[in-house]
Amino acid sequence: MSLYGAGSKPLPIRKEMMECYHCAKSLRKAGKLMQCGRCKWDLYCSKQCQRNAWPAHKKACDNVARMDDLNAERMHSLVLFKRRHLPTVTVLGPSVLEIYEMPIVTKTAALLLCLDSHPERRRKVSYSVTDICLFGLDKLPETVLHPEEVRAKLASADEKFKATGHGGAFLAIMWCRKLGLTQLEILAYMKDKFPPLSLMPGTRAERKQLLMDVINSDQVF
Repeated sequence: MSLYGAGSKPLPIRKEMMECYHCAKSLRKAGKLMQCGRCKWDLYCSKQCQRNAWPAHKKACDNVARMDDLNAERMHSLVLFKRRHLPTVTVLGPSVLEIYEMPIVTKTAALLLCLDSHPERRRKVSYSVTDICLFGLDKLPETVLHPEEVRAKLASADEKFKATGHGGAFLAIMWCRKLGLTQLEILAYMKDKFPPLSLMPGTRAERKQLLMDVINSDQVF
């Protein structure tokens, strides 16, 4: 397993968001998170959590394990790219989805980030965003989860996030059609409008462009 350590220095937001995929313990609280050595995908705070999560994780892990070395490397790069930009998607994504104006959208659509690959670049920046759109949950692209499984996970996360003072949950998808690779992430959005809409561009198209520009300029938090 690869290790992510919290250390004693303040963590960047992207690492503050890292948590055990089974018990949801944060990197800060766990002290370290271990990455599944087989798929290099899920993170766990202990071997016990990894064992407990195995029945749910096995299908996705098997899919990655069946990949050839090239595609496994591409998927690993996509996971790193996703983790690098999750804080940006968490902050700006709800305004693109217009969650605060229309909360029901989280139950019917996901935020889809369409990617292009750049194998000549180093891993963490080997993708770029070419488009952002809303995508119906019933038409999820090439995912390892059935739409009903996604809905169930989304509903469970929504309940958990609301119980901890958030507004709820929304689904973000990073999809590289050219390589046939997809990463899903369920994220929390703030209860109150954040950032305030007065600080955001006025139209959805302008907000999409802002999110694309921030990610493609590799601004990380």
